[in-house]
Amino acid sequence: MYPLTRILTRMLHKPRKLVFFLRLCNTVLISGLVYWFYGWDKFLLACVSIWGLITVGLIFLRRMLPYRTRAYLAIGSDLLLSSLLVYAGGGFSTDLYAFFFWGVVEAGILLGWRTGLLVALLSDVLYVLIILAVSHDVSIAQLFTRLLFFTAETLPLIYCTHLETMHRLQNLEKGQLLREKERLIRELETITRDLSNYTFDVQDRAVLDHLTQLYNQTHFHNRLMVEVEKARQGGYCLSLALFDIDNFKSLNDTYGHQFGDEVLRSVGTKIIEITKNSDFITARIGGEEIAIIMPNLNAEEGYRFADLVCKRIAETVIKQEDHEHVQVTVSGGIATFPDHAEDARLLTRLADLALYAAKAQGKNRVISYEDLKLKD
Repeated sequence: MYPLTRILTRMLHKPRKLVFFLRLCNTVLISGLVYWFYGWDKFLLACVSIWGLITVGLIFLRRMLPYRTRAYLAIGSDLLLSSLLVYAGGGFSTDLYAFFFWGVVEAGILLGWRTGLLVALLSDVLYVLIILAVSHDVSIAQLFTRLLFFTAETLPLIYCTHLETMHRLQNLEKGQLLREKERLIRELETITRDLSNYTFDVQDRAVLDHLTQLYNQTHFHNRLMVEVEKARQGGYCLSLALFDIDNFKSLNDTYGHQFGDEVLRSVGTKIIEITKNSDFITARIGGEEIAIIMPNLNAEEGYRFADLVCKRIAETVIKQEDHEHVQVTVSGGIATFPDHAEDARLLTRLADLALYAAKAQGKNRVISYEDLKLKD
């Protein structure tokens, strides 16, 4: 029972398929009525059989014939069968003219309001012609009354099918619009996400060094000026540490530039790891030179942190293809605002002087500009 119910439910949502299904049912109904009223008259039986064959043909040829062609064939066969039934039934005296209703309703469902109205008028004409050909004793008043009744009953049916069709089309259009809206929203979200990723990527490319993933030199100088000004207005200290990888040129010459790139990546990764939980700004400002801007750290605190960075990097060992292990070390110099310098340019210069002092004293160490002042 469930499969039959499901089939009928699906057909109710597709009136065009339902029409052709009901035509088969109608074949059985008409056959029963013909047998009941007239017996199995050969002529009527032939009409019903032809009508049934046309119905079956229209169903099985649905992929071969255009839809409108099948619809016109179905409506034409209905009108022909109804005309033959009325003619065989004696014209005005038979009630089989009611089968004209089926053709009109079918036309309204399959082809719309206008075609249904034309079929209704055509049915009126056919009915009048049949009555005039068969029933010679029918008065004009009787014929007019029958036609008026037929038309009055038919037009509401056609209009109802028109309303149902329009409602179905509106729902279909609404569903299509909703699906199109959802599709456009998904596309817009995808475009927005891609554009956002692209924007972030462009911004990253503009300020990041692709090798170390630290900020580049341009961003460093801009941020240093901003941070120094913020420290000036906020009344707090700011330390700047500059680091240089020891013997970097020798490493490049001995092991190749790919190894040099690996050293830079390792140092960059280590510095990012050390500073990840702070508000410090890290940047690669030269070939092998790294800078760390440390807001809110005075000279002593800045020195301790820079020394920690130096020791952590000294733990870095890079393995060569020939199984040789190469230790990486850095030298560092630090200067503090406002203790040592009043602007970003001088602060960078003093930190650089401290860095060269660390190099001169044996590398793998950090020197504060404060120490240079004391020696002087």
